[in-house]
Amino acid sequence: MNEAQKRIDEAFSYISSIPVAGDNVELMAAAKESLRAAYKLAGDGKSDDAAAAAKAAADSAKRAEASTDG
Repeated sequence: MNEAQKRIDEAFSYISSIPVAGDNVELMAAAKESLRAAYKLAGDGKSDDAAAAAKAAADSAKRAEASTDG
């Protein structure tokens, strides 16, 4: 685990301790998904799978945010 992955893991632990309910559950799930993708990218910046996961996580976060704005 490199330094970037350690920091991402730390951030994941922090947000996992925040209680969420209602519409915010989707936002928290999207945030965790983004952190997982970033963790993979930090370990291997050349991974096409990690890049695809990062894009999917970003798209998911946008959809979750849009669903809570309405």
